[in-house]
Amino acid sequence: MLSVIIISKNEEANIKRCLESVSFADEIVVLDSGSTDKTIEIAQKYTENVYTSEDWYGYGVQKQRALNLATGDWVLNLDADESVSEHLRTAIEEAMESDEADAYRIPICMNFYGKPLRYSSSPTRHIRLFKREGARYSDDIVHEKIILPAEARISKLTLPIMHHSFRDVSHALYKINRYTSYSAKIRSQKGDPPGIVKILFSTGWMFFRCFYLQRGFMDGVAGFLLAVFNAQGTFYRGIKQLYPDVRHTISMSPDRKDIQAVPSLPDKSADEVEDKPLPQEQLTTESESIIEVTEPNQEATDNDEKLPVEEVIEHDAFLQREQDEPLEEDVIEPEDIFEEEEAIEQDKLLVNKQSSEEK
Repeated sequence: MLSVIIISKNEEANIKRCLESVSFADEIVVLDSGSTDKTIEIAQKYTENVYTSEDWYGYGVQKQRALNLATGDWVLNLDADESVSEHLRTAIEEAMESDEADAYRIPICMNFYGKPLRYSSSPTRHIRLFKREGARYSDDIVHEKIILPAEARISKLTLPIMHHSFRDVSHALYKINRYTSYSAKIRSQKGDPPGIVKILFSTGWMFFRCFYLQRGFMDGVAGFLLAVFNAQGTFYRGIKQLYPDVRHTISMSPDRKDIQAVPSLPDKSADEVEDKPLPQEQLTTESESIIEVTEPNQEATDNDEKLPVEEVIEHDAFLQREQDEPLEEDVIEPEDIFEEEEAIEQDKLLVNKQSSEEK
């Protein structure tokens, strides 16, 4: 039995596409964070399992709540702005039936203005399909990670989840601004802010990495724009560490504006609220571990000639990238690429926490 879990907030522009793409699932769980648009109304047309939880502690806690509501043996975690193709559906069903692994990493391919970014999105694999028993999410505010039992077997799928992250340029800039506010706050709590020279160097390096090293230039104008957005994210994060935003604070409260929700620019004064402590039940136990595995090589099982044109492009691009260069396994998604250093730091903290508990 497959359960799909989705968390949402003001996702009326995306939720229908997402839910229709997973209609094959035995159970769909939607956990909403207090949408003010038609997200809940749309979701209720596709599933009876629509819940609301507005006391927001971050993405990790919210996804754990959604996971607690699921009843299936297998769980597929999707964001509301993602979708599953017919051929990925087949691959998922075959993976569950084979029982060769307990979890699967699935690449994410970003779409920008309806175009899949074959290179700029640097298709990375994230654990999205896993057995529910023994699984839980870390309590990270952003860049949450799935934590599985130490003995879990990990494999990978080839076809990607399609990520329709940025609707347009304004949407992209809004999300970058929100994510960098979170990131700057987290980093400021860990130590001194970077100097202006380091900020400028990191900004230039991010553009070079995205546009040249990842071959973003092969995606044309869209690839150039994404490289610029990622560089902007790096710059904004550093500047916000140097010059904290005094007027608007980042909130973990029910009234905060969710960084996923951008049908229009909200009233920023709604962000002026205090933080909440994380619930203690989200702490990692010693029986769990952050997964570090060497995955087996896996060839595509679909016949390229039978794929629709748009999926042939996606399928061929991912296979070619895998042949040309190894795919990074634990990097964050495209619009959050400037957070990679922070994601690594969070991994280290969780591993250290587990080590101390075992002692």
